Amino acid sequence: SGLAALFAGELPKAIDLYDRAVSGLQRSGNAGGVLTAQFQLAIALIYQGETLRARQTCEQAVQAATEQDERWARTYATWAHGILDWHEGALDDAERLARETLTSQREFLDGICVALTIELLAWIAARRADHERSARLFGAARAVWTEIGTTMKSFGPYMNGDSTVSAARAEEALGCERFSALMAEGAGVDLPGAIEFALSGAHASSTVPALKSTERSPLSRREAEVAHLIAQGLSNKAIAQS
Repeated sequence: SGLAALFAGELPKAIDLYDRAVSGLQRSGNAGGVLTAQFQLAIALIYQGETLRARQTCEQAVQAATEQDERWARTYATWAHGILDWHEGALDDAERLARETLTSQREFLDGICVALTIELLAWIAARRADHERSARLFGAARAVWTEIGTTMKSFGPYMNGDSTVSAARAEEALGCERFSALMAEGAGVDLPGAIEFALSGAHASSTVPALKSTERSPLSRREAEVAHLIAQGLSNKAIAQS
């Protein structure tokens, strides 16, 4: 219920529900549930503007996860902390936390966490006016969203708003055509490839991981073309006309 309220943009309601969830999970001894509720609570607190409590919640979750040798929820708590630092303008700290999250995701390959974290790196690049890298990262994030069958819009008006504003900043600086071309450079990756692309600090399409020559794709040439066009965000009508 807290997650539903968060994604609906009902922040006070989400915070109340998460607080109740954390208390109940603590009473029942569900340590994993507590960690999961805490990183989601932190996101609600960030967008509600309760930054001090959000930071405390992130730090508590990371510390508890470390003590329990729990790594999955820790990656999300680390990502949430990066979102907070980005909001506060601490871009170096935000990037460090995002890279730490992606490094951990080499183990889990959790598409949602990977896409959200690559989005964060794209926001950071846009804030630094590194618009070309931002565009490429948005392309890599879109490739992951397409692979897992969702979009940033699914995560509510606040995070999607940050994504939209950051992408618009890069597109305005680069122009629509250049922005789209750079997004396409980042789009030709699978989930593991997206992680490596984002961690590499890549600035050229030649660094995008591709299939080795000894590997055969299960797709026909036309199917591969369609997949690439989908990753670029083309509509069904546009793909049919290509």
